Amino acid sequence: MSNFRLSQDIIPSHYEVSFEPDIPAKIFSARQLITFISPSNAQTDHAELFAHKSLTIHSITQNGAELKYSRDEETSRFNIFGDNLTSHPVEIHFHGSLDHFTMGWYYVNDECCSSQFESSYARYLMPCFDEPCVKCTFSISITTLKHLTAYSNMPAQSILTNEDNTKRTFTFHQTPPMSCYLLALVVGDFDMKTGF
Repeated sequence: MSNFRLSQDIIPSHYEVSFEPDIPAKIFSARQLITFISPSNAQTDHAELFAHKSLTIHSITQNGAELKYSRDEETSRFNIFGDNLTSHPVEIHFHGSLDHFTMGWYYVNDECCSSQFESSYARYLMPCFDEPCVKCTFSISITTLKHLTAYSNMPAQSILTNEDNTKRTFTFHQTPPMSCYLLALVVGDFDMKTGF
């Protein structure tokens, strides 16, 4: 773990993230909503998170308004600036890389990607507070090719096929509060075996 300390004026409480991996290309796209809370009911003009330099940020908005951000690629520190970040969820659109050997969300083969976020590799997946002291809930969905299956920490709430019948979107139940490093994302063509 790093020795970075987050200001407790504002912390994330919930992440809602939709992922779509292109496994052979070793990349993924994502749409993320972060809900922030202020334990002290203080207002602050910025939130401090982590985001690895392999993440390409396309936009950050809140309630339709564009927000500014800054990042330090050496320390992976990521700052979002806004008038009242707790008033509405912050929406981030970004691309990421699967090209990290057993770190973050990583390429296994052309039909499989898996995750390993311990101890501080969740920042390779998405902007987040990547330290165990902050527990958040997660609502995850993964869109992948129709013949592949996606898994996360919770059971699937729904599995929907797109209109042209080429992809499926797996939407999972919300997790209990947990640290980012406990998140799990797996996509692949799996054999299934059941028994009693």
